[in-house]
Amino acid sequence: MQESVKRILKKIVPLKIVELRRKYLFAKWKKTSRFAAYNTAKEAFTNVYETNYWMGGTVGESVSGAGSTLAETKKVIQVINSLIKELNIKTFLDLPCGDFNWMQHVNLSGVQYIGADIVDPLIAKNAKKYTSDNIQFQVLNLIEDPLPKCDMLLTRDCVMHLSFSDIYKSMKNIKASGCKYLLITTSPEHSINFESVTGGDCRNLNLEKKPFNFPPPMRIFNEETPFSSDIDDEQKDKSLGLWKIEDIKIPSTVYK
Repeated sequence: MQESVKRILKKIVPLKIVELRRKYLFAKWKKTSRFAAYNTAKEAFTNVYETNYWMGGTVGESVSGAGSTLAETKKVIQVINSLIKELNIKTFLDLPCGDFNWMQHVNLSGVQYIGADIVDPLIAKNAKKYTSDNIQFQVLNLIEDPLPKCDMLLTRDCVMHLSFSDIYKSMKNIKASGCKYLLITTSPEHSINFESVTGGDCRNLNLEKKPFNFPPPMRIFNEETPFSSDIDDEQKDKSLGLWKIEDIKIPSTVYK
């Protein structure tokens, strides 16, 4: 199968030129982004939830967007089930947990699960519908709230929606949590990370590239979602990377 034009251009255009172009496009886009007007992440994501932004205002399987459907998370569910057994996970923090649409299909027997999200009405709805002896829900802001110490912290489809500054604060917060493992979204084939504003818009990020510079992950799992097609090859490498949090180094200054 022939490579897409986009992939060919990535190989022949110098990375510095691509980076400068993306910085220019970000500055231009920021002026018109609806999320640039929000003062806090809580305001932005509450608006996303209340307007059903990720589903275009229509009724769908999950208010958390297309990436939270069962079709998109089939491999993710398998991966988490396997890691819970392999790593003997007894306490699990899922932040952001979204509407719990797919996570309810993970085998959480024997695991104390905390589903957390920044959006108050979403957590209230989850708590009313899904709370059990081993499943609890909390309102937590990954960027700034103290996090409960757990064996595993899942941060799926989150940092792609945050500015570099908010990712930096989130990672400092994660390091301070005392959690052991981090399972987080990354795109290992992407060469350049570019800035965004915190909110409902997203972009792919490779956490092993600057400004994050994570070490190689212990394991990496391609999500193998229906997005992985010639129509949307930007999503072909969307993966979950597994790191020991103690191995992740955070610089003294904000990511730039």
